Amino acid sequence: MGIKRFFPPYPAGVWYLAGVNFLTRFITFMMLPLSIIYLGKIGYQESEVGWILGIGWIIGAFGGPLVGYLVDKLGSKRVYAVILILWSVSFVGYGFTQSFWILMFLAILNGFCRSTVEVVILSRMFASVSTDQQSNINRFQYIILNWGAIMGTVAGAYTGKYVEQNWFTYMGLVFLVLIVVDRFIPQGKQEKDEKTEQTQSNPSLAEVMRIISKDRVLLLLLFSGICYMIGYIQLDSTIPIALNEQNQMHTYALLNVENSLLVIVLAVPIMNWASKWRPSVVVFIMCLFVSLSLLCFAFTYEPLYYVGVLFYTIGEIAFFPLWRQKVADLGGSMKGTYLGLTNFSYLGFFFGSFLGGTFFEQGGSLLVFSIMAIIVQLTFLFYIFAVMLQNKNEKEIIPRQEA
Repeated sequence: MGIKRFFPPYPAGVWYLAGVNFLTRFITFMMLPLSIIYLGKIGYQESEVGWILGIGWIIGAFGGPLVGYLVDKLGSKRVYAVILILWSVSFVGYGFTQSFWILMFLAILNGFCRSTVEVVILSRMFASVSTDQQSNINRFQYIILNWGAIMGTVAGAYTGKYVEQNWFTYMGLVFLVLIVVDRFIPQGKQEKDEKTEQTQSNPSLAEVMRIISKDRVLLLLLFSGICYMIGYIQLDSTIPIALNEQNQMHTYALLNVENSLLVIVLAVPIMNWASKWRPSVVVFIMCLFVSLSLLCFAFTYEPLYYVGVLFYTIGEIAFFPLWRQKVADLGGSMKGTYLGLTNFSYLGFFFGSFLGGTFFEQGGSLLVFSIMAIIVQLTFLFYIFAVMLQNKNEKEIIPRQEA
């Protein structure tokens, strides 16, 4: 009974896509640390490794909207196949070259694919179920992605010393196998209807850009997501710097283990709880917990770090699927495009890492994490302004329709 409540009986295609989601996230988080180890083995300096691995995230942030548009224009299944082919090429390429500039190009291709594939898979999931089930699908996908990331990280940690160049080729072949398997997966009714809608009316890219540029609700929601990501990335960016300053890097591994275990234990109950409350209340509580976690990190007292990770985990679980669903619902017939726009939140990873390091140099943990706690609260303010503006716009439209 409990399993059915958390995971309703979705179509077979949804479960297949959930498996693909898990596998792609598992491979991503397993291969990222292995890439660092491998690039170090073949003689690259830390700065060069940083460029090779970091450039893909920036490209993914700006590539998301384009992929979302192509999903609406061409269909999610076609775009999905193209992304897997490009992803396969990027991994196979790693297995045949050690040239810095070729590796940079392959890293851009790899980062673009790993940053956009979730948008495409979620669009396919949405097309396979009714509108009423889409919010549940969003939460379901988030849980699957977390489990894949956790297990991939563990696998990468334990296999790092064995990594060889041909591993990348094997990973590339996995994506080609997924393309073949996908040919035999039946489409849901709404996924078939998606093709019919695409042949009827497809706005041009210029029209889409014009619509998006005038959508102030969307703009506010994107600012909300970026502010949240600025605070969220601190666990992976500034916390290691602070712990290294205190000669406590051993604590960082324990904090990651705690975060991983808490996500597995708390994800389903917190998602279930969040579904019973108004979204604005959930966003407020999630932001409050993340800010509290950052304030715990502000004091260089080890037990508080573990309390902070508990607050951090609670604050991360429900925000992402809820925020992404809110953006997608704005899109209407352009849902794929709007889902792609959520990738702009990755800019928060860049700004959070940059600002975190800068503020830490200026004033240490107390300064940087206090400022980050305030920035996270801007997430809620932008979200509330977006909701208020959306409600105002809807009230203005209804009287016109009645007239």
